[in-house]
Amino acid sequence: MQTFLLPVGPASLPVTLVPSTRRKTIALRITREQRVDVLVPAGTSFEEILPFLLEKTPWLRRKLAELAARPSPAPRLYASGDSFLYLGHPRRLCVMPQAIRRTRVCLDDDRLLVAVPRGSDGPELADAVRHALEVWYKQEAHTLLAAQAALYAPLLGVRPRRLALKRQQTRWGSCSTATGSINLNWLLVMAPLSVIDYVLVHELAHLLVPNHSNRFWKTVESILPAYREHRRWLKKNGHLLSL
Repeated sequence: MQTFLLPVGPASLPVTLVPSTRRKTIALRITREQRVDVLVPAGTSFEEILPFLLEKTPWLRRKLAELAARPSPAPRLYASGDSFLYLGHPRRLCVMPQAIRRTRVCLDDDRLLVAVPRGSDGPELADAVRHALEVWYKQEAHTLLAAQAALYAPLLGVRPRRLALKRQQTRWGSCSTATGSINLNWLLVMAPLSVIDYVLVHELAHLLVPNHSNRFWKTVESILPAYREHRRWLKKNGHLLSL
C-alpha cells in the first residue's frame, strides 16, 4: 500500500492506495476512522488513478464534511449509567460489586448487568468491565450470527465452509470465494436484527456472485427486498456500533 496527499480544500488529505488482484474498477472508501482508501486493480498506474480522484474530489469533500458534522458517541466510562447498543436498542450499564471472583455479564430487559468482585475500583475496574463486555458481545454475536447463517444460507443455496468473527477496522463483513469463508464484525450484534441480516446475506450472496454487479444486488434483493433501507441505516449509524 502507498500513501500520498490529496488536496481537498485548504488542506491536504492522506489517501492510501489499496491494490487488489480481485478488483476490476477503481473505488473510494472512507473508513469509520475517516481514513480515505483508494481501491484499485493491481498494477493500476497513478496516471490512471489521478483523473478518478480529481473527478471524485467534490464528493469526497462533501462526505468528509458530513462526517465531521456528525455527533460523536459519548465517551465510555464503563461505569453505571453508560449506554451500549444491543440489537439496535440502548441498554443501560449497571455495575454491581458482589462476592465473586470473576466479572460476569447478563442482559436484563433494557439493562446490561455487570457483576464485579468487591473491592475493584478505578481504571482497573473500568478495564475489567470493558473486557467482560467484549467477551459477552462476542459470545452473543457468535450465537446469533451462526443461527442467522443457518437460516439464510439454504435460502441462497450456499454452504459457507467457515464463519468467523473479527473486529474489522474498515468492514462489517467480508467473503473469500476461494475458501468459502465469511468474516463478520462482532460489533454487528449492536445493530438491529434486520441490519445484521443484511450484512450476512450480503456476504453469503458473494459465494454466488463475487462482485457488486446488478446480478449480485438482485440476489440480495430476492432474500431481503428492503436491503437498501438496512444499508442506509448502517451507513448513517455504523459509527455508533462501538465498545
